[in-house]
Amino acid sequence: MSAAGSTEPAAPHAPDRPAPRLQSLLQRDLERHVYPLGYSRGLDGLRAVVTLAVVVFHLRAPLLPGGFVAMDGFFVLSGYFISALLLRDRARHGHVGILSFYRRRAARIVPALAVMLAATLLYRALTRPDWGWGAIVDAVGYSLAGGWWLMAGGTLDPAFGHLWSLAIELQFYAVWPVVFLTLLAILGTGWRLAATIILLALAVWAWRLWAAEAGAPWQRLYGFIDMRVDSMLFGAALACALPLVGGPARTALAARLRPLALPLLVLGVVTGYAFVHTGRAYYQFGSVVCGALPAVLAVAILVLPGTTLLHRIYERPELVALGRISYAIYLWHFPILWIMREDLMWQAGTRAAVGLPLTILAAVTSYVLVERHFMRRAPATALTARVRPT
Repeated sequence: MSAAGSTEPAAPHAPDRPAPRLQSLLQRDLERHVYPLGYSRGLDGLRAVVTLAVVVFHLRAPLLPGGFVAMDGFFVLSGYFISALLLRDRARHGHVGILSFYRRRAARIVPALAVMLAATLLYRALTRPDWGWGAIVDAVGYSLAGGWWLMAGGTLDPAFGHLWSLAIELQFYAVWPVVFLTLLAILGTGWRLAATIILLALAVWAWRLWAAEAGAPWQRLYGFIDMRVDSMLFGAALACALPLVGGPARTALAARLRPLALPLLVLGVVTGYAFVHTGRAYYQFGSVVCGALPAVLAVAILVLPGTTLLHRIYERPELVALGRISYAIYLWHFPILWIMREDLMWQAGTRAAVGLPLTILAAVTSYVLVERHFMRRAPATALTARVRPT
């Protein structure tokens, strides 16, 4: 759930336009830190749509039984953004600052997560007589390790059940820069790099397919990085491939992809009702064919030149606004809805009427007071622990 966006060149200022006001300068400063790849309204809108699909699934699964497939879109975006950031640092500075990269990721993810965990744990401590300090260890452990934490004997507060996906992303962020830079040093920035990453993604898909056929439980297929990292790798391959297509070829590629906009939207709606998270079909082919690959195509369409139906939908102001706070929505919606369902015993309609506005309020507060503050303080360039791919 990266905050970066695709490159979108700024429109030139007209000669008679007055100097930018302080608000514009502050906005540009924010986007320089929060969107180091350049800002894309369409990708924020895409992020909002996949977030809303997950929220609806958690609110009442029968309303959108396949809403969980949107997580493949999240994972594609993460792989794309992280790999593009690493390539950008190398192109700009001739090296990649690993420690600086990790500080930026930590500033983006950890403070908002810590606030949500602290607030929810405080509520638990005040309302549950059997609450103990071990709940803090379990909450942090599950946030970092996800399913591996449970396999090692840890426990899970159901109010944090959504953090399995964040754990997968954190594990990816920890390992992928080293793997990616090693591949970059060996293969260079060419088609061989993109093809190798695609082969890695296909190998992960094959591993999950074999595990599903061998009878692995759906929990093992659903919530572990070795079963889900293929979507991130497809996104990483896209980040490597797009810069290789320039000039007329880039325009031609955009023209070829443009007719896919409507079919992708239709497929997204159909997918929302075609799979259940306990069924094997999703893990065998649904995750890749109906989740990851459509997300790859959607990202490519949105960052390539031109205007399509996807742009007109995903660049709507309402979706863009939700996309900018999507990480905070993801963090807060689940504990809020879970507490309303399990502790307050509220029905779905009441949870929606109260829980969704409360989620937006919590997300806006988190974004304004926590996320922006720490993202501005994060280093904007790579300065330390330099790795120079050959």
